[in-house]
Amino acid sequence: MVNNGATVTVLPLAIESAQRRAERLECEHAEELAGLRRQHDAEGERRRAQYADPRERLAAAGRALESFKVRVRERALECKADEGWCDEGFNAAMRDLGLPELSSTYLARVSVYVRVVNAESESVAREWIGQALDSTDSDVTIRDWDVDELYVQE
Repeated sequence: MVNNGATVTVLPLAIESAQRRAERLECEHAEELAGLRRQHDAEGERRRAQYADPRERLAAAGRALESFKVRVRERALECKADEGWCDEGFNAAMRDLGLPELSSTYLARVSVYVRVVNAESESVAREWIGQALDSTDSDVTIRDWDVDELYVQE
């Protein structure tokens, strides 16, 4: 730059001034920059973790699905009780949803008098009683049986 015949060099001063200004701004905003860097790093870690192991994501999705199925079945059981749904309709809905059907089990103690005719002996009579008590119905199982008292009728 020429000023009344004298040459003045301004460029090095301008560069030095700009560098000082940049350093000052960097100091003034150092905390903000550090916070943004931490936020950026955390977001990157979250994304890496999110896509890191597909088997873990699949397992987590499976656990969420099983939990949902349990909640759906529990809610359906509440509705069945509150609104009087029949077992047949409830089980049809459970089958449609791929959920376990309602299964009620009843246990009863029954006393039965059995008449055995023409048995050769007491042990044969006991055997025949046991055979008579066996059920062929798949929904009915005779769990235990015992002949408490056996006598000959005259």
